[in-house]
Amino acid sequence: MQCCGLPFSVGDRVQWGVQDIEDTMPDYLGPIEGAGVEWMEDHCGVTEDLPSVQGTVTHIRAISQGHAPSEDGRYSYPVSGDVSAVDLNVADGAEIPQDPAFPDRRFTGYVVTLI
Repeated sequence: MQCCGLPFSVGDRVQWGVQDIEDTMPDYLGPIEGAGVEWMEDHCGVTEDLPSVQGTVTHIRAISQGHAPSEDGRYSYPVSGDVSAVDLNVADGAEIPQDPAFPDRRFTGYVVTLI
């Protein structure tokens, strides 16, 4: 939602086009934040012909992840498992600005629980 998508809150009913992530989130987000994550929704990607999930939002966690520079220093990449999370009631894409005190930590996305 940093660039697109609609805000949502705990208690909202949502329907999202999703992609199966095939158990990669525990490796990427670490065993706690990535545990149980089955689907990834991406407003910026191609959403036609994707399966959809729907439900009521019961929990929202904003995920930030450590980044490290590439060998040539031209870009950075996420560091697997270097994750922090904050519980939210509303996800509007604006609550997690880049913190100048931690330039190597960036907002990654939300882990959302639906029932």
